[in-house]
Amino acid sequence: MIVLLVSTSPFLRNIMKYTLEGPNVFTLEAATGQEALFLYQSNPVGLVIYDLHTTSKDSLEAISNIRDWDSQAKIVITVIPGQNASIAAALELGAIDFVEKPFSQFQFRQQIYNLLQLQLENNQC
Repeated sequence: MIVLLVSTSPFLRNIMKYTLEGPNVFTLEAATGQEALFLYQSNPVGLVIYDLHTTSKDSLEAISNIRDWDSQAKIVITVIPGQNASIAAALELGAIDFVEKPFSQFQFRQQIYNLLQLQLENNQC
């Protein structure tokens, strides 16, 4: 499965990549919403992990654009504590879950792998 990691922070993208990549999980990386949409349209992405920044207008627009392109897109957001309005807006736009930063690599991996497992089970039905 391909997971698209979207963050302006190369450091965060590297942490997520290192944490998630394995025999059945491959990652693509994007620094902007425009890049993310292009990669999503060009590849069979199974999950998008989008780092939602405090100034989330562009991030929310990108999530909306991905969902407009594919209404079944699976999007998880990463947030800092206190971004309740942004979390609510992203969930309303179709994000399926969120992970609060800072997160441990174990917690992050488990939460994402659980979502991936659910997606694989749903696709087999």
